[in-house]
Amino acid sequence: SSSVGLNSLQDKNEAMIFPNPFTDQTVLKTSIEMSNANLLITNNLGQTEKTYYGLSGNSFTISKGSLSNGIYIYQLVEENEIKGSGRFIIND
Repeated sequence: SSSVGLNSLQDKNEAMIFPNPFTDQTVLKTSIEMSNANLLITNNLGQTEKTYYGLSGNSFTISKGSLSNGIYIYQLVEENEIKGSGRFIIND
């Protein structure tokens, strides 16, 4: 049954943010092409700070905008399923 685990890992979307930490903007890249996905950004308390809707492709720019310095968690959601998640840091 270990091969099943390996196969499911290979099917999993890899998401990477670079640069991280960042000051103005960063890029989220995914290994799987997204279609009509949403990107939710939450703070350490789990409160949604920013949401990007209707994303397609595999490279997305995240702008600091009104976000304060700190640690944030992102979730890339497609068809009600989390396709990628992780953290990033904003510092000036």
